Amino acid sequence: VETLSSQAERSILLGNECLCHLLLATILVDTVNHDAKQLRSTDTDKRACNIIRRSSSVMDSDELFQSLQKAKFDQSRLSSSDLLRKDYKQWNLNGINLGIASTGLSLESWLERDGDSAYGEMCQYMGAQGLSLLLVMAAFFESLNGEEASEFRRELLVLSKDARLLTYVVDGLSSDKAGLELEQLEIQKISGDVRCFAQNNIRASRKHLQPVLAKLLSGYSTSSV
Repeated sequence: VETLSSQAERSILLGNECLCHLLLATILVDTVNHDAKQLRSTDTDKRACNIIRRSSSVMDSDELFQSLQKAKFDQSRLSSSDLLRKDYKQWNLNGINLGIASTGLSLESWLERDGDSAYGEMCQYMGAQGLSLLLVMAAFFESLNGEEASEFRRELLVLSKDARLLTYVVDGLSSDKAGLELEQLEIQKISGDVRCFAQNNIRASRKHLQPVLAKLLSGYSTSSV
């Protein structure tokens, strides 16, 4: 962004309206429209946006951001299998294979739509990937009282066929040390032993969760006591 800003200040690239539109969209998405709560926007980002916007066809940055977010988080047409595969990362931590999938669909919307078939897809996916533990991080915008304004939300799903491992991980992630600020969700749309939570610390993404899990599982023994 600093390079772009300096180039823009020297009037380089600003003659290309389409390019300016794309660059502006990229910065708005990356900084969550300069939302101070997200701690992702800098003065350089804001200065670059102001310079680029003057050479683009964009009249309202907020309107552009909302349209981008709507397109980004509209995953209602994706199947359960696609939701799991779309944005997925996997690690082996202390001998435990685990994966974290990220989705833009709320857990309630997903599980209400697909019910037990979603659980079946999760179990099948775990088997195909050789996982002992699967987590799904849901990040989405929720309308406020039916109005156009919306609020960013995060939710977390934890699944393991190993009851002891599931309890250990859920207890650890629910602790104050984990910093996720989890609040249990009662979703009655699925019969499997799946734990669902609202994640009140919305700044904690997968980049935050993975090291928390690494530290948590470093103290886990796979042998029964």
